[in-house]
Amino acid sequence: MNEKKFNPELQAALKKFFEVEDRKAKDDPSKITRTALGDQLGYKGGAVFPEYLKGTYKGDIPLLEKRLANYFGFKEKQTTFEESHPLKLISEFEYVPTSISEKVYHMIEYCRLMGGILIIHGDAGVGKTMASYQYARDNEGFVIRISAGYGCKYPNEVINEIAIRLGVSLSQNRMDRYREIRKKLDGSKKVIVVDEAQELPKSTLETLRRLSDPNLDTCQEGTALVLMGNTYVLRFIENIKADDMRQFWNRMIQECKCRTEETQLEDVRKLFPHLDQQGMEKELNFLWSIAKTPHAIRSAVKIYNNAVTTSSVDYKHLLAAAGAKGITVV
Repeated sequence: MNEKKFNPELQAALKKFFEVEDRKAKDDPSKITRTALGDQLGYKGGAVFPEYLKGTYKGDIPLLEKRLANYFGFKEKQTTFEESHPLKLISEFEYVPTSISEKVYHMIEYCRLMGGILIIHGDAGVGKTMASYQYARDNEGFVIRISAGYGCKYPNEVINEIAIRLGVSLSQNRMDRYREIRKKLDGSKKVIVVDEAQELPKSTLETLRRLSDPNLDTCQEGTALVLMGNTYVLRFIENIKADDMRQFWNRMIQECKCRTEETQLEDVRKLFPHLDQQGMEKELNFLWSIAKTPHAIRSAVKIYNNAVTTSSVDYKHLLAAAGAKGITVV
């Protein structure tokens, strides 16, 4: 019987990797858990790793080690790529308190304090999603953040997602599961934030609306509900004003609009501190001119990062990076 052989170098690399990740703060967006790594490599969670590190893994060792080698090899290439450029790339995961993102952040807080339903809508790429993530990080345990879409769109799917976040068993029947969710939410001062809310049908909106209602039997407040999405959310705002959605409309406390043209020059200074520190006003104004258009802040960041790879972020290189992305600024 042939004894299965393990690659000791990969085992050591994996052990060191987990030691580094375990030292990171729980809310660090760059933190990779064992479960997350397992999912990335095509396994169900992280149960495969303890066995592999002990040398007792009974699965396909060559396949696992091939995937690990690819993962660590790519991370090394990524590190080399970043270190080879003197200028720092702007991270898409780092929260920057711009005028728009701060408005969204404080509106979520306002909804949590007041209760009821808040709708935040506007142009893509202005910072709505990052503001909601930052609020969730700053208020851990009090925010249930959901991205609507495939697999999380219809009432039962959304309720199941909320149940998972609250530790409610999915084995219960639908009514018992709903009661358990209400029991955990009512009076808890939690807030449910649903991103990409334009994906939700009327039936799901009605289900979520019921969670925001106060519990008259226990005299406890319902759960604050924030619906976020792009400009298409305007369409269902008009729909919920119709008579058959009057209950939903009456519970709305406010509507918050976010537009690219609201972007301020000071926002661009915060987003690109290197340009600001070097007094590169022409370059800052160029990126501002892009951020104020439908291309939004997101495109301005990508243009800057593409210019970073050329080792220069002067006006000439930013202009070339914008052209390569198909953006022409007059």
